[in-house]
Amino acid sequence: MKKLLALAAAAAAGIFAFKKWQETAAEKTVWKESTDKVE
Repeated sequence: MKKLLALAAAAAAGIFAFKKWQETAAEKTVWKESTDKVE
């Protein structure tokens, strides 16, 4: 039972980290587009 709980916790942490990474990447893209040099 402890292994199953540990696996579920690890999966939840992985999902959280992936979503956080996606948000950060999207924010970086927005900032890069907004601060692009105007030619």
